[in-house]
Amino acid sequence: MRTAFLISVVFVFALTALMKFISLAVNPSAYNYSDPIFPFLQQNVATLFAALLETAIATIILAQRSSRISEQCILTLYGLFGLYRFGIWFLNYRKPCNCAGEIGAWLSIPDAVTASALIAFLLYGIAGSLYFLRKEKLNSINDPS
Repeated sequence: MRTAFLISVVFVFALTALMKFISLAVNPSAYNYSDPIFPFLQQNVATLFAALLETAIATIILAQRSSRISEQCILTLYGLFGLYRFGIWFLNYRKPCNCAGEIGAWLSIPDAVTASALIAFLLYGIAGSLYFLRKEKLNSINDPS
């Protein structure tokens, strides 16, 4: 079950990173504005950085023998993404989040659907990581060998 969870998260990270890379390559002018949370960065740089982080974490998950490290990486990245989304909400930012690139718009998927799917992935990654980390912690307490 843990392996299936980690593979599913790798798939989501790889897919969203790929969507960001494609969007940046095909329509870079769509990202020529200041990031709402980090105004010192252009949105294209912030999006590229997020895609590189997703790629790096997916690679770490695939390369690690320890799922604990993988789950901690998932929690860290999804925690950062969650804080970013909270910041956008808190600032009452009205533009749609380019968290999945422009693919949703190209496929005529409403922004609300894309945003909801990304929040669902975020909650899935956090909940799954917490579940497996807690399970591992309980197992180590019950079997201290």
